[in-house]
Amino acid sequence: MNAPLRMGATVVILSRFDLETFLAAIQNHRITGLYVAPPIVQALAKHPLVTEYDLSSLNHVISAAAPGLTKSEVMMYVAEHVAPYKRVRQVTFLDAVPRAASGKILRRELRARSEEPS
Repeated sequence: MNAPLRMGATVVILSRFDLETFLAAIQNHRITGLYVAPPIVQALAKHPLVTEYDLSSLNHVISAAAPGLTKSEVMMYVAEHVAPYKRVRQVTFLDAVPRAASGKILRRELRARSEEPS
């Protein structure tokens, strides 16, 4: 939470989680980024209440994991919401993203993992 504050961003914190209040906060405050727990990602993907709110301000959603979702569920969800040429062709779940000592993501290692036969 400190990094956004150092950069001058506005941070919105709810005293307790309620999906309707959460969605209203995103809409009313025009929130651009979310750092949320996996169950909230699942609620955003599957709950019918989500369609009643304008979430177009969101640029990114960051979560540590997505428990309970399978590769086929992720691919099917994306396929229903994007044009055919943007569909996800492969999904891989990782325990951790490889990073350098500086914290930079090692894309070279991610590419090497995707090229390995499974």
